[in-house]
Amino acid sequence: MQGPGGFSQGAVFRVAVLLNQAGAVLCENDCTTPKFNDPKAAPVYEFLRAINKQAPPGLAFDPDEGKIYSQLFKGVSAYQIAGSWHTTWATQSGCADCQYSAVPLPEGGQDSSVVVGNVLYAVLKQSKNPDLAKEFVKLLVRDDVQDLVFPSLGRLPATKSALTKLRPTADTATQSFIDVLLNSPELNVLPQFSKNPQKVWTAYNDMLAKVLTTEEPIQTLLDEGQLAAEEASK
Repeated sequence: MQGPGGFSQGAVFRVAVLLNQAGAVLCENDCTTPKFNDPKAAPVYEFLRAINKQAPPGLAFDPDEGKIYSQLFKGVSAYQIAGSWHTTWATQSGCADCQYSAVPLPEGGQDSSVVVGNVLYAVLKQSKNPDLAKEFVKLLVRDDVQDLVFPSLGRLPATKSALTKLRPTADTATQSFIDVLLNSPELNVLPQFSKNPQKVWTAYNDMLAKVLTTEEPIQTLLDEGQLAAEEASK
């Protein structure tokens, strides 16, 4: 996994999937305020603490995301949580036997996915020409335009209709990501903290670092992380 080093939200992109599977939350109040100490989250962090001990020493703390995730292609890592762009990257890196599936469910867990790097099309209220902007948004989400996304960028299109059209001709790895998007009962996104989000995520990363590098009780660390996040939100 990517740990607390580098981009402040890199680790939680992946951790959030496991938290959601466990029914744990990261936020409250329409997901605008932090909730880092949900008791349901404790088993997830216990799991992360355990598997991090089996990873190459220090790798999770490398700030270079590319270096972390390229370890799979070299056979150093056995399993990773990644996005659909990972399939092209793997092929380009010479990984002939990389395989893809939905994230395995823990016993008693719930099906959950987290969309990251998702494309949002909107008209800003400051737009000088809102009517033209609306027409541009409509153009972007047309199927004939969305059909150009995957062959041009290697990223998945942003509409269900375009995903459905792409699936029959996509490689099996890409199909696995499409199936998750089309069939998941709920697609989640990361919290949108309303106050000092960067400081709040820094508090989260500090908490995660302690989870991975100490033997302190997990719930104690989560409670301390929540207090730090609340202070950062002031």
